Amino acid sequence: MREGETKPLEFALKREVIQIKPVKFETRGSVGVIRISAFNKQTGDATRNAVASIEKKLGPGIAGYVIDLRSNPGGLLDQAIEVSDVFLDKGEIVSQRGRTKNDIQRYNARSGDLTGGKPIVVLVDEGSASAAQIVAGALQDQRRAIVLGQRA
Repeated sequence: MREGETKPLEFALKREVIQIKPVKFETRGSVGVIRISAFNKQTGDATRNAVASIEKKLGPGIAGYVIDLRSNPGGLLDQAIEVSDVFLDKGEIVSQRGRTKNDIQRYNARSGDLTGGKPIVVLVDEGSASAAQIVAGALQDQRRAIVLGQRA
């Protein structure tokens, strides 16, 4: 019922699958800004595409990158590893430790930093969680990025 109507209104609704783009990017001056809002199945590929598009647009004059992970609730572990690997040439990204000494899984970066070692700043806030923390931590631990933001 709606105010001013004498009879109930009927509506036909069509259910659709909404595809959320997990990665958006832009350039500001000579800096590439990559905003990652979630870590779903497309995030790794979308991040690689963002880096390639930024480099195509800015060419060799690119000064660096800003990776915006603010208010990112996280998501899939494998995508956090893929995103970290885009910016790393080597080193451990993350490890999982179990209850026993031998129950450890390590995930390392593969050779090939797609940014060519350009400077990176990672933005975080109290809403950055899970996979976003893995990316920020991996890039900071490997001395690949400066992490800026708010503490929770």
